[in-house]
Amino acid sequence: MAGIEVQQPETNLVFFRPEGAGVTGEKMVAELRQRGVLLAMMDGRIRACTHLDVTAAMIEETLGLVRDIARRV
Repeated sequence: MAGIEVQQPETNLVFFRPEGAGVTGEKMVAELRQRGVLLAMMDGRIRACTHLDVTAAMIEETLGLVRDIARRV
């Protein structure tokens, strides 16, 4: 995704920075929270945690929300 810097995941945790897409991590986390997606800020990065109850469809939906938020900024 253009402007989103993703650290290669080694576990079920994914860390990324959206600043290259023109949005701060704090704003991205706040906007996603309003849409029911709970992520956390850690060391200046957004932390997303997957779990066995998180489906591929849920991940795709979240990616769509991230794209939407980045486009509006």
